[in-house]
Amino acid sequence: MLSTEAIRWWVLAGITGLVSLHPIMAAAEDDVFELPPPPESLPPHRAGEFQLAMVFPVQREPLCPEGRDCVFGGGGGIAATLEWRWPRGVALGVGYDVWLLDGNSVYEITSLQYLRGRFRYYGFRRSLVHPFIGASVGALLFGDVFQKNAFGAGVEGAVGIELEITATLSFTAALAARFFSTGPFNSETDGVRRSDGFGVNSALALQFGLVLLEAP
Repeated sequence: MLSTEAIRWWVLAGITGLVSLHPIMAAAEDDVFELPPPPESLPPHRAGEFQLAMVFPVQREPLCPEGRDCVFGGGGGIAATLEWRWPRGVALGVGYDVWLLDGNSVYEITSLQYLRGRFRYYGFRRSLVHPFIGASVGALLFGDVFQKNAFGAGVEGAVGIELEITATLSFTAALAARFFSTGPFNSETDGVRRSDGFGVNSALALQFGLVLLEAP
C-alpha cells in the first residue's frame, strides 16, 4: 500500500508536469487550428480544372435533317481549363474540351472539339462550398473522329458548385448548356448535306471535375 506521503508526491509531480506541458500544447494547438486568411486578402492565383462530361443533345435539326440519320447523338467528353482567379470570386480562363458522340453509323464516332475562353464567378468565398455561374465562348470543329471537320462557333452557360477538399484541391459539379453552329458540309458516308443555312444546335452536359489550385 502507498503511504499518504507517496500519494501526495505523485499528485504534486503530475500537476507540475501538466503545468510545464501547457505552453507546448497551446503552441501546437495554435499551429493545427490556425484559421486560414480571408479569401479577399489572398493574391490572384492560378487553377487547373480537369472534367468529365455526360452529353445529352437537345436541338439538332441543322446537323440532322429530317428523314436522315443523325450524326449528333449522346455521349461523353473530357476537358481541361487553366484559370486565373481573383480574390473577389471572379475567374478568367482558357480551355479545350472534346465530346465523343454517337454518329449513328454515319460516323464511326462523332467528335466535337471546343477551344474556349471562360468566365466564372464564385460565391460564398468564406465557406467550403462555392456556388458558381459561368459562361464561355469559342471556336469548334465537328467531324468524324477528328477528321473531315466542319468549322463553327459556340457559347456555353453553366451553373454549379465547387467543394474544397484541401487548400489546393477541389471537386466541381455543374450543369452546362451549349449552343453552337457549324458551316455547311457533306457527311461522306451518305452524301447528306448538313448545316445547310444558319441553324443552332444545342446540348446539355453534366460535368464533374477536379481542380488543382496554386498554394496561397
